[in-house]
Amino acid sequence: MKRIIICIALTGLLFACEKTESPLSSNQEAGTGQTLKGKPGGGGIIVTTNLDMFKSAIQATLRGNLAGGNNTFQRGFCYNTEPGPTISNYTVMAGTGNGDFGALITSLTPGTTYYYKAFALKNSTVYYGNERSLTTLTIGLPGTTGTVTDIDGNVYNTITYGTQVWMVENLKTTKYRDGTPITELPDNAAWVANTTGAFCYYDNNPANKDAYGLLYNKFAVLNTHNIAPVGWHVPDYSELVTLFNFVGGYGVAGGRMKETGFDHWQDPNTGADNTAEFHAVGAGRRNIITGAFDGLQQKNYLWNGGSTYDVWVLSYDSESYTIDCCKSNISPYGYSVRCVKD
Repeated sequence: MKRIIICIALTGLLFACEKTESPLSSNQEAGTGQTLKGKPGGGGIIVTTNLDMFKSAIQATLRGNLAGGNNTFQRGFCYNTEPGPTISNYTVMAGTGNGDFGALITSLTPGTTYYYKAFALKNSTVYYGNERSLTTLTIGLPGTTGTVTDIDGNVYNTITYGTQVWMVENLKTTKYRDGTPITELPDNAAWVANTTGAFCYYDNNPANKDAYGLLYNKFAVLNTHNIAPVGWHVPDYSELVTLFNFVGGYGVAGGRMKETGFDHWQDPNTGADNTAEFHAVGAGRRNIITGAFDGLQQKNYLWNGGSTYDVWVLSYDSESYTIDCCKSNISPYGYSVRCVKD
């Protein structure tokens, strides 16, 4: 199994957030150290609040830096929906010591502005960084529905997300839009060795076509004969970002995009409510190493149509998504395709 990289989250810095009742006063100034005993902080302690790493409708990863402290200094972030947050508001801790640090804050409200500061804490003294703000993503609602037909005569349902119109079924065509056949490669060795456009049915079983669509290698996705119906194309990275952000972003999108129940997903199908009406199914993939199939009802892998070779992954055990990012050597994998209107 290839390593799946979460491209938009800080690795290893995910902490639960909570509303804390602090013994410290709420009138401490940004960038200063204050103490309940009235003795000002000092000692060259510098706390910096950096720009957020990412945000979604309900989560954000914050970043900061502590200089001049030591391993006895605790670090974290305070945040609130009003300017001037202190540790009497919402806080999340982020370890100890000097250097860069970050933390994930969760359970945020969509479409809301939050103000946040990094802070360092030692005993009863708190040192605040500069204040910044972020606005969480809104969660869009699906709009107009329709259909599109490919060269094979397969009819796909479509739906509008903001300014985009998407297929809400996986691609099933065995031909490029000009009628040129796409090579079917059932043999494992032939699939692994192939360097041109190819497709297959999951488990080489045509009965899987209607429910899960076909699996294509990246050579088929990038082929100049064009795999998408006329007036449509395979989305690039930025178009996928737009789609996933429209339905809520990281921590939200997976559940909103997955079909409910267990007909095409394995239990527990975490968070699936299909409120985005994207009808994602666990179509699985074909492996680059052996040509074997895996992941049916566990994963839905979606190619992007750009040259970065990113693959967007929805999982049966998560309401978020991951990205297998920027690896040209994954092009012989067999993954699903969704198309977006030109």
